[in-house]
Amino acid sequence: MTNNRCRHTLGSGLAKRLIFTNRTDLKAIAALAYTVERHEPGTTSVARPNEFDSAFSIQYSTFVLTQPPSTPPCGFTRALSRPDAFV
Repeated sequence: MTNNRCRHTLGSGLAKRLIFTNRTDLKAIAALAYTVERHEPGTTSVARPNEFDSAFSIQYSTFVLTQPPSTPPCGFTRALSRPDAFV
């Protein structure tokens, strides 16, 4: 059994929007972390005392614009059927 005396982790991340339009979104994300472990004196461990971890991700999405409804709202239709409505 391993008894950890202390463990410290320091990490950071960064995201960059590479392409951003009204139809396309492309992002790159990266993260780094460094961990230091110190064990109790006299104990053995198979874990590394210092570790460096990283992660990388790319996100891509597209947006599709839909067509507006073919019939106008009720209030607008009634106003067009009565020419004196705008007078």
